[in-house]
Amino acid sequence: MVVAKRDFRVSLLCVFVVSIFGLSAWAQTKADSKKNEVSKTKGTSSVQTKSANTQADIDKRQKSMAADLIEDKERRVPRIVRSCAVLTHVKNTVLVRRRLIDNDPKSDQVAFRPKRFEKIGCNDQIETGKASRAIVKGRNFKVALGPFTVIRIDEQVSKKKRKRSIVDMTYGKIRAFVKPSKKDKKKKTSEEQKGASRFKVITKAAVAGVRGTDFYSSFNLKTGKSEQATLKGSIFVERLRDKKTVEVDQGQQVVFVEPSKEEEAKDPKKASAAVVEELKVVPIKEGVAERIRATSSIAKKEKEFASNEAIKVIGKPETWKAPKEQLPGDLDDMENEF
Repeated sequence: MVVAKRDFRVSLLCVFVVSIFGLSAWAQTKADSKKNEVSKTKGTSSVQTKSANTQADIDKRQKSMAADLIEDKERRVPRIVRSCAVLTHVKNTVLVRRRLIDNDPKSDQVAFRPKRFEKIGCNDQIETGKASRAIVKGRNFKVALGPFTVIRIDEQVSKKKRKRSIVDMTYGKIRAFVKPSKKDKKKKTSEEQKGASRFKVITKAAVAGVRGTDFYSSFNLKTGKSEQATLKGSIFVERLRDKKTVEVDQGQQVVFVEPSKEEEAKDPKKASAAVVEELKVVPIKEGVAERIRATSSIAKKEKEFASNEAIKVIGKPETWKAPKEQLPGDLDDMENEF
């Protein structure tokens, strides 16, 4: 009887020990499985994040790099500090140059090919190549760029907290529409209108102050020739060399030549005569009208440019066509082929 009880106790102890080992093994197995799941989840999430970051980087590079201008493909386009406009239309080779440091004029620039509706920073430079055009839309203006044009858009705030848009044109041809404000419409005298200019086009030779109008401006850097023409409203043109100012009303133009430094060195008398030459405001001539039509070819469907006043001067939008030499090479070849 005593032996039976002892065997029973031993067997009970053995069962207890085995059950304890079994429970501990099961707990260890469950803990290991949880660790594996956590590690898998972390690994998956890290892989996903890495791939997402890589794809985002690729997208940024594709959007911001111009392979023919930037040798270092790892460079990224800086963020816009202040947005001044949007590129609503882009045709053929159009480039944007953006500073790495926004407020530093000496800062390196990154050039990239913009897409439609690309935001343009206040210090960005827009360039068009051969047979290339673009339309830039700002707060109160639209600007159509012709081929071989370089502009930079900025915005100033006056003491009265009025904003003024500035287009700094290095060279090229533009046609601009500026929407007048209600306060500007009330100004009657020339001095009041001149002071109320809400839009300016600045070149090496002249400044065109615009209150609210549709006008054309061009500057040839090689010849120094400057052309300003008004299709609707009026503009004030100031020749920078001698500060002479004229008002150019609807249907009128003013054209003058700014002598280069080389011309001044070769023939000082001729250069000084060009400076003394009076600023003559005359009706828009056919040569200027033809250049306006070519510059406006990208803006045929823009109602702001197709006013009755503009149509009277340069004709209907159907006639706004680029000359043959400004057509893309492939279209030119196609025309010759057929």
